[in-house]
Amino acid sequence: MTSEIDEFRQSLVAAVQAELERHASAVVAEVDRLREETQRERAELRAEFAQHIRVLSTSAEQSTVRSDHQVQQVRAAIDSRLEESESRQSRRLDDMTSGLEGIVQAAMRPVLIDIKEDQDALALRVEGLDTNLRKFDEQAARMVTYFNDVSQTIEARQEEQGIQLKTDLIAQIDGVKKLVEENDLSA
Repeated sequence: MTSEIDEFRQSLVAAVQAELERHASAVVAEVDRLREETQRERAELRAEFAQHIRVLSTSAEQSTVRSDHQVQQVRAAIDSRLEESESRQSRRLDDMTSGLEGIVQAAMRPVLIDIKEDQDALALRVEGLDTNLRKFDEQAARMVTYFNDVSQTIEARQEEQGIQLKTDLIAQIDGVKKLVEENDLSA
């Protein structure tokens, strides 16, 4: 009877362990998939960001070339004008330069916001997986504790029943001995 319980316990523990390993493998696979997806998304975002930077850089270079050309023309005209006109043209040039910085910053702002939102969403997903893994570990620990308690209870009941059975058998054997002795005396 004990070997059957041991076999049952072993098969039960093996089944629980196999289920735990299967679930852990699934969780690990999901975490790996999320990591790969995150890396891929990051690479895509970096490529997109680099493309935006290249476009902005090209645009800035073209604007600079145009500005330089205009400045040269303005300087040729400035040579013939008064000092007051020269200072006015310098102010225009300064305004254009500060405007370019504002354009670049304004163009980069939505891209940076999107990257931050993606990172926040990814962090929430990873936290959710971590929480689920902790809950799973807690449930597994409770199951192991429960199965150990049940096994101990079954063993204690078996011992009690074994003692009771032994006591009952001894009492019946003593009764049969008395009957045999009485029959022997009668005979």
